[in-house]
Amino acid sequence: LAESWMGYSGPGCGILSLQVTDRHVWCLDFKGGLFCSPLPETGLRWQRFEDNVHQVALSPSGNLLWKVEQKTMTAFACAKVSVKGKRHWYKAAEQTAFVALSDDSAWIIRTNGDLYLQTGLSVERPCARSVKVDSPCVFSQVCVRGGVVWALSEHKALFYREGMNSYCCEGEGWKYDTVRYCSYFETS
Repeated sequence: LAESWMGYSGPGCGILSLQVTDRHVWCLDFKGGLFCSPLPETGLRWQRFEDNVHQVALSPSGNLLWKVEQKTMTAFACAKVSVKGKRHWYKAAEQTAFVALSDDSAWIIRTNGDLYLQTGLSVERPCARSVKVDSPCVFSQVCVRGGVVWALSEHKALFYREGMNSYCCEGEGWKYDTVRYCSYFETS
């Protein structure tokens, strides 16, 4: 771990979201510009990757990359992600509000609040058929790491789903996790 914070210049028009994979740092700016840089050795070297992006999702390894277009809210999956050279995008899902990726699956929240899952993803197959997953409420965000899916409801309640494996890709069902809020401004 670094002993102190390092300052780097960001790309584009202010950073809306930030993601890090095994090899790259990715930034989405407020105008829909997607930028990437190799992980810094001597500094960040930003390159414009795409335009008109509403949201971006990357797998931890960086092998899977999805974007949600600003105007159409359609999700596209990139095959064989490379920073330089031509990219081929596959239409992955329509009416997409949010996407989260593991190294072999995509969790998709549609604009109507329905939750879907795509499994068996790889560099050769960056998207697949979507299967609807039951959810206890409407989710606004979802993330997946280490065999657990975490979801944040539109009312800021936190849910999680465990038990995902090759036999049961969607896990064992939703559990509610209470989040305790702290106040930094306590009165005595």
